[in-house]
Amino acid sequence: MRAVNEREFHDNLSGEFGDADFHREFERRDLCVAAFCEGMIIAYDFTSKHPSRVKEGLQFTFPETFSYGMVTTTASAHRGRKIARELWRVSREVRLRREGHDVPLVWYVNATNLKSRAANRNTGTMEKFHGYAGYLRLLGNWYVFSSPRFRKFGAGF
Repeated sequence: MRAVNEREFHDNLSGEFGDADFHREFERRDLCVAAFCEGMIIAYDFTSKHPSRVKEGLQFTFPETFSYGMVTTTASAHRGRKIARELWRVSREVRLRREGHDVPLVWYVNATNLKSRAANRNTGTMEKFHGYAGYLRLLGNWYVFSSPRFRKFGAGF
């Protein structure tokens, strides 16, 4: 398990991840940590210091003192082995070396994404709820909403 560059990432994705495209994230120097099995990437985690595109024309913003945990995924054949917890540990170590101090992590989880919510519970991730936010697209326009607590925290769409 280690940080990887763009070429290493795209050249070694297991078949299940074959269509993953993170060129933009590597261009802006986001951090990718990957887990390997027999030379193939079976799980990966991306964190960023930049606002991140959620959908075309919509991005997630957060306080600049945080990093954003934007995606963590594990190939289905390897789920349940707590790989995400190790990815997050290695990612934190790399961020500590890069920044020289601990950088807190912020992320959001779609309330209907039961796999992500279960992974968070199973890894023992310490969570702090900062409110809720949402978005919808109507007639080609994005409409966003959030709780006062979420806005006060400094995150949003």
